[in-house]
Amino acid sequence: MTEIDLKDEARDPLLNREQFDISEYSKKVFNMFGGEEVTVKIQFDNSLVNAVVDRFGKDIIIGKSDDDNFNIWIKVAVSSTFFAWISQFGSKVKVLSPETVVEQYKTNLKEILEQYV
Repeated sequence: MTEIDLKDEARDPLLNREQFDISEYSKKVFNMFGGEEVTVKIQFDNSLVNAVVDRFGKDIIIGKSDDDNFNIWIKVAVSSTFFAWISQFGSKVKVLSPETVVEQYKTNLKEILEQYV
């Protein structure tokens, strides 16, 4: 950004004086691409716990899946950038629910694979 000017104007207030928590918002939105907000259950390999905490913070719910994996339940804005973030971990991550998000992710992966057939 260049040539930024400060204005002596009041900003538009939030509706109904609601509080906006930027840190909560940034946990849900991936690279500013919003989408439908959904609580998803995701399984991760134990080796990814630091990556998950870095992305979502320390206040997330983490549950043991088995000796090698853990689950989280997190509200996210489902988007292609969310799927890209998940994809970077390859087979060390699996979206478990809701089924609609699982199907969206599978469709996203199929569309990518079709480019290489």
